[in-house]
Amino acid sequence: MEVDFSSFSALLGAPSKDVLVDVFQEAFFSRDMDGLAANKLSPRQEAILAPLEIEEERGLQLLSALRTMIKITLQRSPAKEEFKSSFPSEFNEKAKRIIADVMFDLLPAWRDSCVNYQISLPKLRNIDWRVDVKVASNEAAKLTVPMAVMSLEVEKQSEHRNQIPETSIVTFEMSKEALQTMLDGLGEIREQLASLAQR
Repeated sequence: MEVDFSSFSALLGAPSKDVLVDVFQEAFFSRDMDGLAANKLSPRQEAILAPLEIEEERGLQLLSALRTMIKITLQRSPAKEEFKSSFPSEFNEKAKRIIADVMFDLLPAWRDSCVNYQISLPKLRNIDWRVDVKVASNEAAKLTVPMAVMSLEVEKQSEHRNQIPETSIVTFEMSKEALQTMLDGLGEIREQLASLAQR
């Protein structure tokens, strides 16, 4: 993937930073769509690019270049100065600074969005628990055995980008021994995650 840096000169005509943010956001959210293949801007894209006062062809080139740059930046995660150094030496310094500022303001939210919308296992959202004592049993020895009742709220993966994920609740009971076994396993997981985070 190569970035067409010459297309970014159109950004110098932006009347405000908010306009630039809108243009970058449109490039990000349409990065996987094939809308540019038809060589026509959507009505939404026309409205977003209108403040730049550029013709449609330049708008298409700008969005295409931004999409490529966003994909590369998300994949490589460069530092800001490294990102700036990827521009050609003759590139306008003001434009380079503006692009870097907007890009790095938006990158954290874009990374979160990429993680949230990738195919993944369900996510744990909440845990609730209580302790119950069994009061009825065929075996007299179990009449006073306390049990932990766990309720896990689990968020399912959305099937569509703009869909709010569904949640479900899984409820189960555990004996003291089973709970201890689970806590031991969670402790090992915590230690492994901590060791990986320190690398």
